[in-house]
Amino acid sequence: MSQEDSSIKISETNGEISLGGESATETIRIWFDCNCPYCRRHWLDNLDDYVRRIEAGELRLVMIPVAFLTTYSVEIGSLLFALAPYGAGLYLDVFRDAIFHGISESEGNDEDAVSAKVGELFKNIIQPYLKENGLPLDDFAKKMAAVQTEKIKGNTERAFEKGINGVPHIE
Repeated sequence: MSQEDSSIKISETNGEISLGGESATETIRIWFDCNCPYCRRHWLDNLDDYVRRIEAGELRLVMIPVAFLTTYSVEIGSLLFALAPYGAGLYLDVFRDAIFHGISESEGNDEDAVSAKVGELFKNIIQPYLKENGLPLDDFAKKMAAVQTEKIKGNTERAFEKGINGVPHIE
């Protein structure tokens, strides 16, 4: 999927990012950590099928990022929340790159590695999208700097309260 042709509806409410419409026949909720190798495997195996089913109107996917593991978990999860208002195409493009081509769990607390990956996502995917669509770069930076980290922390706390202590957790 590319940014230009995404017809998938996306919304963010209370720390949950929903892809697909309310009229879908099935809803899947997935709690995940952006730096979890098991989550990475789950997304590699299933994301394309989820997207196909969402586009067909069959599935509503509720994604709930948490930060069980590393700094990378917090940074990329926060980035995902900042991307939701820009549409599913951009969101999924960044998500795929961050999950499929992200940094290894062992480097997830290396602030230089995390900053480099976030910078790469911004330079290669987000900035071109914003420029192509005539959107100001500083508006995105403000969204990133807002309370995005608090949403990840809140999701992590909610997960523990619900007894979720491993991811991916699928409901």
